[in-house]
Amino acid sequence: MLSDSARVIQDLYNTIRYAKYVLKVCDYWSKLARQVAVAHAREASPVIRSAIV
Repeated sequence: MLSDSARVIQDLYNTIRYAKYVLKVCDYWSKLARQVAVAHAREASPVIRSAIV
C-alpha cells in the first residue's frame, strides 16, 4: 500500500491540469475507501458480510 501511495503522489506531482488532479485524488480516495470496507467486512460476522454484499 505504501508503494502505491508513493506512486500516486508522484503521479499527482506530475499532473498539471487541476481538473485531472482532482479526479486522480477522488479516484485514489475511492480506492482507499473500498480497501477499508473490504478489511472491515472480513472482521464482521458472516451475516453482516452477506448484508454488505
